[in-house]
Amino acid sequence: MYRCLVLGCLTCIWVLMQSAIASGQSLSVFDHQTGTIPPEGVIRYGSIEAAWVRSPLDGERLFQVAAPTVTDRSNLSAQDFPVEIRAQSVEALLKIEVDRFHRNVLNRLARQFRLWDAGWTVPRSAEVITATLNNRPVVQIKSSDRSRPLTIITITQIDIDFYSETPEVLSEEWRTIVQGEIDKVEELASLATARRGLQWSLAIVVGLIVVLSLFSLLSWLIRRQFRVLQTHREGAIAAAVTPVTPLAAAAHAPSHHAALPIEPAHKMDAVRPSQPRSPSRRLGLLAQRARFLEVLKNKPPLAHQLNALKFLQWLLVWLAILSVYGSLIGLTYTLPIVTAWRTTLFREPFKILLIWFAVGVALRINRALAYRRTQAHKQLPATQCNEDQRKFLRMNTIGGALEGLISVLIVLTGIIFTFSTFGLSTQSVLAWGAVLGLAISFGTQSLIKDVINGCLILLEDQFAVGDVIAIGSMSGLVEEMNLRSTRLRNPEGELITIPNGNIAEVRNLTRLWSRVDFTIEVAYDNDPDRVLTLLNNIAQELYRSPEWRDKMPDPPEVLGIEQLSHAGILVRVWIKTAPLQQWVVGREYRLRVRRAFEAHGIAIGKPQWISYNSPLDLSSARAGDSLAQKAVTRKPFSQRGFDDEI
Repeated sequence: MYRCLVLGCLTCIWVLMQSAIASGQSLSVFDHQTGTIPPEGVIRYGSIEAAWVRSPLDGERLFQVAAPTVTDRSNLSAQDFPVEIRAQSVEALLKIEVDRFHRNVLNRLARQFRLWDAGWTVPRSAEVITATLNNRPVVQIKSSDRSRPLTIITITQIDIDFYSETPEVLSEEWRTIVQGEIDKVEELASLATARRGLQWSLAIVVGLIVVLSLFSLLSWLIRRQFRVLQTHREGAIAAAVTPVTPLAAAAHAPSHHAALPIEPAHKMDAVRPSQPRSPSRRLGLLAQRARFLEVLKNKPPLAHQLNALKFLQWLLVWLAILSVYGSLIGLTYTLPIVTAWRTTLFREPFKILLIWFAVGVALRINRALAYRRTQAHKQLPATQCNEDQRKFLRMNTIGGALEGLISVLIVLTGIIFTFSTFGLSTQSVLAWGAVLGLAISFGTQSLIKDVINGCLILLEDQFAVGDVIAIGSMSGLVEEMNLRSTRLRNPEGELITIPNGNIAEVRNLTRLWSRVDFTIEVAYDNDPDRVLTLLNNIAQELYRSPEWRDKMPDPPEVLGIEQLSHAGILVRVWIKTAPLQQWVVGREYRLRVRRAFEAHGIAIGKPQWISYNSPLDLSSARAGDSLAQKAVTRKPFSQRGFDDEI
């Protein structure tokens, strides 16, 4: 909030200083003008051009001056005198007289309060008169502290032709207008008006301090409440992505597992199939993903509060800016010395504030629309990975990316309009922006590659927030994704950031469905038909179980004998599961196969090695007495595993 206020105040001061500099000296506003188009504020009437002379107090229009038309302002000769230069000259001379009144009232105030030794302490007065100079009527200001009058303007033949009046009538009209302006300055420069203005100015400053202090207190309370809610939100997300231990993972397993007896470690090693490196981590990842999606879908109350606090914070900032802006305008009505800034405050600063207020409103509308799009699918179950949930996850990801992209475009539009407010051409700003963007692109090629690959990932729907993916040797839950990078939370709780440009191959483990690829080798002594029938019965029983039915969309398939080898008969079974359910279903199926094989006496295939021992007696070998001893070495069952399972 304070940074915005300081930036706004510095911008207003810079604009006012530029205006003061422009008003205090005659500037060539036509340096950039070329061709036959007149500059802003100049009206062309054929061979005559006219421009308004404005009051140095409040910028109000006083009268128009005329001059011959200048067709090419980029190449002026000594005889050319554009009308805008003439109008600026009159304004500068009027400002000289106004500044003299201001210095006079400051000197009198300093003398009264004994601030410094003032040289001119009596009230100053001035009178506007008409005279003839070089056979031309002129309008002059005769002041009490100057021995010679100050010539404000000379009435030319072009002015007479433009107004279609006699020189006497035109000079009297201009004298009356200038006299009214001088009377206004004398009223503002009076000691009573100055005192009253100082009192009102002090009241405005004190009121501004009180209002800003109140806004600061409210902003501090809002920030504190925002931090509390943000801590709660981060805690919910952290709890959702915390790795699940084996004991916690068992809580997510089917309830009938609790009734199973726990076998000794060496027996469990003997019957444990070949499985992923960390089965408990896989089950924990499933529970982790479910809780993470639950947080995404159940966060609206907390998100509403956070968004409301952000909106209140933004509103307080703008109320503070408007308070400062209104106080500056109020000071221009109470302090005569800053009255000339009134018109400037109503021009560039007002336009800038209006532009960035519109930018802020547009950003919040964009954020609200993105939020509504992502909340349209919040009623979907967090434990099912169907196309509706895919749509929810994708909307979350695309909504965040589009929100950031549109926000950047809105801010760039605000910057362009701000530059145009200071007189810079929009085409020039866009051209320089294109050149700057081209120069930046050469130095940020990797960033551009990341953004392009991020757009392709979103368009092709390769993955989204909430998916569990594997990229190379890294895998985990997609916790955050934007156009530049993707962040994964692995089962160990580590947050991995991967630039999108480095993503060449993605394995999505939560897209539509998964599969248990179960293979097992049985001994040749077993009846193959009996083995296939038993495996099929176990799979169908698992499929018909109520607690496993929702995890298996289609009936299992016993494909048959896949391979014959020296170790035995290789049998393959396919079990189609819901996404991320392949590990828990596979473990349950292997457990039931182990029990059924033990109950039906089916032996597991065992690799065999045959070694031939050389005879020790060569003479007996020549006589035919050598006996080759066949030794069969079998691998213990406790050292085997189901190596082909995924």
